[in-house]
Amino acid sequence: MTDKIKVYVRLRPVDEESSQEGDSYDKLFKWSDHRLCPLQGKEASRGKDGYLFQRVFSPESTNRDVFDEVREVVSNGLDGISGTVLAYGQTATGKTHTMQGSDSDAGISARLIKHLFQEASNRSDWTYTMTVGFFEIYNEHVYDLLTTDATELELRCDTLVGLQSTDCATADDATALLTTGQVNRKQAATDLNERSSRSHTVFRIQVTGIGSNGKKRSSQIHLVDLAGSECAKTAGTSEATLREGSAINKSLLSLIHVIKQLADKASHINYRDSKLTRILSNSLGGNAKTYLICCITACQKFFSGTMSTIHFADRARVVYNTVKVNEADGRMLISYDDHMRLMAMYEEDITAAQQRELAMEDIIHQEVKAALSIASADAVAETKLFEELDLVSQEKISALEKQKSASEKETVRLEKEVHKLQKKVDDSEKAIDRTKGIKADTEEKLRDLRKQLKEKDATIREKNKQLSSKDTEARYDDLADKYADLEKEKDNLGELLSERESKITELEKDVSSLKKTSASASEENIIKRAKIVSMCGESGPVTTLLDDIREVHSAFLKEPKKQSKKTLKHPALSDISRDVMHLVNKRPVFASKMVEDLSWKPRTKSCTPARSVTPVCC
Repeated sequence: MTDKIKVYVRLRPVDEESSQEGDSYDKLFKWSDHRLCPLQGKEASRGKDGYLFQRVFSPESTNRDVFDEVREVVSNGLDGISGTVLAYGQTATGKTHTMQGSDSDAGISARLIKHLFQEASNRSDWTYTMTVGFFEIYNEHVYDLLTTDATELELRCDTLVGLQSTDCATADDATALLTTGQVNRKQAATDLNERSSRSHTVFRIQVTGIGSNGKKRSSQIHLVDLAGSECAKTAGTSEATLREGSAINKSLLSLIHVIKQLADKASHINYRDSKLTRILSNSLGGNAKTYLICCITACQKFFSGTMSTIHFADRARVVYNTVKVNEADGRMLISYDDHMRLMAMYEEDITAAQQRELAMEDIIHQEVKAALSIASADAVAETKLFEELDLVSQEKISALEKQKSASEKETVRLEKEVHKLQKKVDDSEKAIDRTKGIKADTEEKLRDLRKQLKEKDATIREKNKQLSSKDTEARYDDLADKYADLEKEKDNLGELLSERESKITELEKDVSSLKKTSASASEENIIKRAKIVSMCGESGPVTTLLDDIREVHSAFLKEPKKQSKKTLKHPALSDISRDVMHLVNKRPVFASKMVEDLSWKPRTKSCTPARSVTPVCC
């Protein structure tokens, strides 16, 4: 049966120092019971999806809450299924507190031991033997924490040779051994943690059960408290702690590589790169159930390390273990002699690997010494540089404050300008809207005018087609002829006008003399009128007409209406209307009366002289 590694994330409570610096989880993450969403950096692009885990423990959670999630490792161990609980994370994130706990809040290890013995006592048909071992991995060396002997343990075929194992009859016996080992663990003070763990510890419980039916089951429960990864610069390590931190980071890096290879389903897994991964090989992709608790902090300056922890957790949750029950009928699963024979098969390879590790340790030691020497010299130079930079910084700060004050004033002024410009923009937008309306109307009218022009152009083109070139030339010739005739007629009329003007001049002279003698209608007046008529060139008809006019005029005074009708019937009126009009104009009283009573209108064109003539009395 396959089973994924169950991954949990625990948020360490914000301490007083971090709170004063303004650190808060609300600035870094958004979380729920099973999801964690980063709010900073590139990780914020995950949005609402974030990272999905078995459980996300809030800063207010207790060790009891965490234990309730992993307590099934006890029942599985009694059923013959091995299990491992690991605490992983940066230094000072609460891993040791999660595993060891405190007086007021017991850790997972103590709670699990108590629950294991209680559960075993409840299974009356099974008899269990609990064997406890406790060791640490310090600078890639393994040491037993339950003895005072500082001899390094030998790791053969992923099995520790020489590890002291103690049978425990009660939970108190096992808890006492746990406390003894924790006291013997390597710890040191750093800038980040007063009691910083300098080694990885593994508390191992070998569970062996014999049932009433003769079946035997065997399993191992590992409670692993990993040392935290750390940066030498921020941790403020010494030469000794620097070497310890280097070994810790190396083994954790191997663990990360193994998890990545398992997640990517690589064909080969590098368990042998570190003693930690070799010991935990059965828990990482093996036949055990694994529970990984990743601890993180709200400290802003360690956010990159926090995201590395989350990435590790995200990879680990897709790693599968092939879980199986270690059970046999009437015999032990494997004896110590069998283990020794298997280990002998790889003894030569192990010896060679140890020699390589020792050589690597010497090289690392020499490199660390050289790095410390260089770092010491650099520290003196950096101190002087920092002092100089401090003076420069003070001057720059003063200048920047002045610039800030000026910038604030400028900002206020610009805001006012922006407000004015915004108002102008609003007015402009309104004017644009009105202009758009006018433009739309104008475009509509233009379309109509273009349409009309097209129709007129079509009509003109049609008419132009109907007119042939020959008709146009003929019309042009006719007009030219008519124009020539009119020019000739104009010349003739000019000559005639000149002659008439001369005659009128003579008539004016005669009229002035006639005025003196116009008292009576003598024969002299008649002769002069005849002379006037003869000068006008119409002596025959006009003489007759004048006789009629005299008759009409004399009758006019008696019966004007009756006689005027007779006058209208005179045959000469239609032929020589212009001459009649000329003569009648010399008698304006008579003419006006005739026009008024008879409604007689002469032709519009007359030969009336341009200058008025004084009427002659008949």
